[in-house]
Amino acid sequence: MKIRAFTLIETLLFVVGFSILIVIAFPVLRLLLTANYLNIATTEIVQSLRQAQTSAINGAGDSRWGVFFDTSNNKFIFFKGDNFLNRIQSYDLATELPKSVVFKNINLNGGGSEIVFEKISGQINQYGSLSISGLNHETKNIVINEYGSIEIE
Repeated sequence: MKIRAFTLIETLLFVVGFSILIVIAFPVLRLLLTANYLNIATTEIVQSLRQAQTSAINGAGDSRWGVFFDTSNNKFIFFKGDNFLNRIQSYDLATELPKSVVFKNINLNGGGSEIVFEKISGQINQYGSLSISGLNHETKNIVINEYGSIEIE
């Protein structure tokens, strides 16, 4: 009876081939994960803006609602109030961006880092755009016009 087994050379060839496959696949996987984190962050920002707009249109708490972009701490904060400094802090909802995603540019009418939606109309004075970027240098732009329409470019 003959026993069949893998030889040392066959085992080494398998290990080398598998190692090469891992070395090639790792950077591709990292790019896919970074792109996914960027898409998730973009979606979260847009959802927060739409939540603030909906709350303002519905007159929730008889107040304006907004989103503040904290570029120094890489997060954004959903808030209730006329502006971020005079907000009602118990309503704050802070969301941190993933470590692989950063605010690249915030270009709002009148400057600043916050968007506040008017009660009932849902319109804003701080229309403009903001950009976020991933480690792979891919950028997503979020554009908000003066009527409060939010689009991703």
